Amino acid sequence: MLIKAENLCKLYNPHLPDEVTALDSVTLEIAAGEVMALKGPSGSGKTTLLSLLGCMSRPTSGRVQFADKDVSRLPERFLARIRRDNFGFVFQQFNLIRDISVLENVLVPLIPSEMPMAQMKIRGAKVLERLGIVSKAKARVNQLSGGEQQRGAIARALIGEPQVIIADEPTAHLDSKLSVELLDILAGLNADGKTIIIATHDPFVYQHPLIRRTLEMSDGRLVGAHSQ
Repeated sequence: MLIKAENLCKLYNPHLPDEVTALDSVTLEIAAGEVMALKGPSGSGKTTLLSLLGCMSRPTSGRVQFADKDVSRLPERFLARIRRDNFGFVFQQFNLIRDISVLENVLVPLIPSEMPMAQMKIRGAKVLERLGIVSKAKARVNQLSGGEQQRGAIARALIGEPQVIIADEPTAHLDSKLSVELLDILAGLNADGKTIIIATHDPFVYQHPLIRRTLEMSDGRLVGAHSQ
C-alpha cells in the first residue's frame, strides 16, 4: 500500500473546555494509482484527514505510513521534504498569489529546493504547456479566467512531480463546464500513474467514473464505503 492510516485521531484544543474531536479512529489504505473520494458534509473531517494523509499535520494518536515508512512523528523538516517530494495539493480557493506571474506561482513549491532557477523555469514551462496555458506564463493571476486559474493551480500541484495529488473540494467554486474540465485533467494524471485523493460533497465528483472508491465521513469517522 502506498498510504496506510491506522486508528487516526485528531483533537484540537485537547484537555480544554473547547476541545474538538476532528477525527476519531480512522483506518484506511490507499493503493498506488488509485483514485479515491472522501465525501461528507462540511465539518465531517474530510479536510483534517487530507492534511494527515498529505503530511501537512500530525495525528494526536494513531499513525500514517507512506511507502511503508511511518511519517506520523517525524520532525517537521523531514515531514516537509516528504510532502514536497511526493504530494501535490489543489485547494478549493486555488490560493494563487495575485501580484506575481502565473509561472512564479507555479514555481513556489520548488523554492525551498536546491534546484537552479533556470531549471525550475524550464520545468514550469513544460507543466504549463501540458495544461494548455504556457502562453499565460508571464500574466498576473488577476488577468486569468476562472478556468485558467484552475489550470495554474493544478500546474503548481504538479511542479514537484508528485506521486499523489490531493484535492480539497476542487469543484466548490466551479461551474459545470469547469468541473468537467477538472475531472478530465485528473483522469489524464491518473492515466500517467498518479494517485488521486479528493475530498468533496459534490455528487458530480464522487459519482464520476474516474472515482474507483468513495469513503463517507460523518462527525470525524468513516461511516461507509462504496466501490465502482
